[in-house]
Amino acid sequence: MATSRSYLVIGGAGAQGLPVVKAFAANPADTVRVLTRTPTSPNAVILSALPNITLSLGSATSESSLRSTLSGTSHVFVNLNSFALGQKAEIYWGMRIFELALEAGVSHYVWSGLDSALRLSGYDEALRCGHYEGKAKVTEWMQAQPQQPMKWSVLTTGPYAEMLGALHRPKRDGDGVYVFKAPLGEGAVPYIHLDDLALYARWLFDHPEESAGMDLQVATEHVGGRYLAETFERVTGKKARYEAVAVEEHMPKEWQMGDVKLGAEYEGEGDETLLTFRENFSAFWRIYQRSAGNEGVLRRDYELLDRVLPGRVRTIGEWMVKVGYTGDEHKLLLNNGGEGIFQ
Repeated sequence: MATSRSYLVIGGAGAQGLPVVKAFAANPADTVRVLTRTPTSPNAVILSALPNITLSLGSATSESSLRSTLSGTSHVFVNLNSFALGQKAEIYWGMRIFELALEAGVSHYVWSGLDSALRLSGYDEALRCGHYEGKAKVTEWMQAQPQQPMKWSVLTTGPYAEMLGALHRPKRDGDGVYVFKAPLGEGAVPYIHLDDLALYARWLFDHPEESAGMDLQVATEHVGGRYLAETFERVTGKKARYEAVAVEEHMPKEWQMGDVKLGAEYEGEGDETLLTFRENFSAFWRIYQRSAGNEGVLRRDYELLDRVLPGRVRTIGEWMVKVGYTGDEHKLLLNNGGEGIFQ
């Protein structure tokens, strides 16, 4: 008989965390705790109503909160809020939470990471994206750590397919055509379906003999702009087209904060190590401009992903059919109205 597990999920009330928590709680013998500062947030309220799930009030940047919630926990999944912390603080807390989990006797620890496009590009400064590099540097540090007494794994993710119902959704022109505008050029985004992301996270814990020390880099499919519009038209029967645009035109809300630094609330605006929204998201889109056809900067081993999750959604078209995608704003796709898109 399998031993029951006690999970702790840090970042469990975000867009990524909600399906992850649900996947962990699917086994009625297991329990899941979610560390949150705001137990009254919409996602936290959803989680609190589900069986096998409890909320723990506290902060991922408080050692007392972390020690308390880690006590008696066998499996830990960590996804820190890069935008709130900034790169420097995320690197520190990514390492420190690992150390505290080790101290607490955790059996298996999974870090939710992102690719280092800076390293993969041969350190091209144009691709230095802060919320990617912070997570990636924690991954690189973990790869120097032993697998005993605590096993560890990394789940490297990327933009969620569900963002196509929020920040990446098309807008209708005067003729009713759905226009997918993105500063993507002829590049591609390796979108990942959130429900599959959660199942990959569960797989890492279910297969420690293979996943220990593994960096499982996940995606649904590399999706170019024209391919996206053509697929949408085929699946929905609605007219669509793709337009390559400048970053400023694609992200007007973020550009109002263009010179605000990611992590400024934590580190202070005077910290010269932090990138502004303008710098960060310009680099973000340059990464995907250079990732076309799974042959550029960011790549995925889709044969491996087929083996790990045979029932995964393999194409953006399959995803559209599964979720009933219409091209219109769909806040429920991200479960939190599109806020905290990488949290």
